[in-house]
Amino acid sequence: MKLEMKCKQICFLLLPLLIAQVGVAQTPQQKTIALPQLPENLKVPPNQVLLLGERATGVQIYQCKAKSSNTKQFEWTFVAPEAKLFAL
Repeated sequence: MKLEMKCKQICFLLLPLLIAQVGVAQTPQQKTIALPQLPENLKVPPNQVLLLGERATGVQIYQCKAKSSNTKQFEWTFVAPEAKLFAL
């Protein structure tokens, strides 16, 4: 009987800690994504303005091929872009 009572007391004391841990685990974590550094040769000159903006998703497709100069070495070569454009 005493052992059962002790178990109930321990469970009663640990229950709030368990509930708090479950709450923390379910809280969505917001991650800040830093913008990539853009090389100078790709930056838009300051005197130019945006004329048209569109939304799109897409990928650039690359293929791994043997180098023409050395067939024992490989390199990634650009194949094609693939994109889906959406009306704003």
